[in-house]
Amino acid sequence: MQQQPNQSVCIEEDEIDLVELLRTLKRRRKIIYKVTALITLLAIIYVFVKTPLYEVKANVRIGFIGKDLIANPSTVAKTLQAVFHTDENSFKSKELKVFGAYVDSIKHNARKTKNFIEIVTYGLDNNKSIAKTQEVVSFLQKEYKPKIDQYILNTKNEIERLKIQKKNILEITIPNLKTEIKLIQQQKIPMVQKKIEFYKNYKIKEIDDKIKLYQQKLQEYNQALKMLYSEFNKSDDTKVMIASIQMVNYQNLILNLQDKIKALELQKVQINQETIPNLLNQQEKIKLVQIKKINDQILAQKNKITEIDNKIKVLQYNISPANIQNSKVVGGYITKDHPAKPKRKLIIVVAFVTGLILSIFLVFLIEFWEENKKRLEEA
Repeated sequence: MQQQPNQSVCIEEDEIDLVELLRTLKRRRKIIYKVTALITLLAIIYVFVKTPLYEVKANVRIGFIGKDLIANPSTVAKTLQAVFHTDENSFKSKELKVFGAYVDSIKHNARKTKNFIEIVTYGLDNNKSIAKTQEVVSFLQKEYKPKIDQYILNTKNEIERLKIQKKNILEITIPNLKTEIKLIQQQKIPMVQKKIEFYKNYKIKEIDDKIKLYQQKLQEYNQALKMLYSEFNKSDDTKVMIASIQMVNYQNLILNLQDKIKALELQKVQINQETIPNLLNQQEKIKLVQIKKINDQILAQKNKITEIDNKIKVLQYNISPANIQNSKVVGGYITKDHPAKPKRKLIIVVAFVTGLILSIFLVFLIEFWEENKKRLEEA
């Protein structure tokens, strides 16, 4: 119960201090006004004296060849930062004086855009800032253009090689295969056919004529032998001996002719059952196997032409703008109608608040100093 009066006294003292504080601020309000006004005025002078700079932002898509980027975006950003000295304020000041613009930052945000880098430039006007941005983009394009050009050159060379291969197939390989078929049809098949006709129309007839001739002679020898047999018993010994010799000769001739006839008949059978069928099979084999084989080769070459055409189409697509592009600005240049630097309103507001705080602090400092001085004088 005894603590309540103390608490009331403390609260009362705090209220008195706060009231005293407000009285002090009110009493020293001219200092507050002047300091705040001075700092705010200095800020106003600064923002109007400071050269206004216009900001231009550009999102640059890294060039690509098919699904692959021509370079890693982070590496590109670091390279450009080094080339254009984005971390050196002294260099930026020189660039601004000489060219009226400078590159402020080049960044790659892997979380937001994997294939893009952001370029921020400042200049005396939007046109100069855009020109500076274009300078960065041109540098980037020139840096990686040889890589793209080499890819395009290699692809075009491959297309030319395939076109030459296709031309050789159309003008040399397929005509040669067709000529080969023509030669087979005009030479090999007729040659076999001539052999067949030779055996049918000449060789067999020749054999038949020889058999007929040998049969006639055989008939003559048999008749002569019969005559010798009929006169054999009527003749004397001398004639019998001569007749015996003649009979033996005729028998030998007959046997010889019979052997020849059998040989010719066997030859005729062989021609009819082996030679001619073999020639017919050879002729059919030429038609069904050799010509078919060549036709299959022609078909394979035509399929190869189709395959080459498909490859050429793929390669032509590979070097088309849809599949290969250098780095470029996407979405245009982001500009503003008013300067980005200095930020006048923000600077003036910050200067006003800062002046107000400093002036209040200065008032309390003066008050504290005067209170100490008074105490020292009274002591």
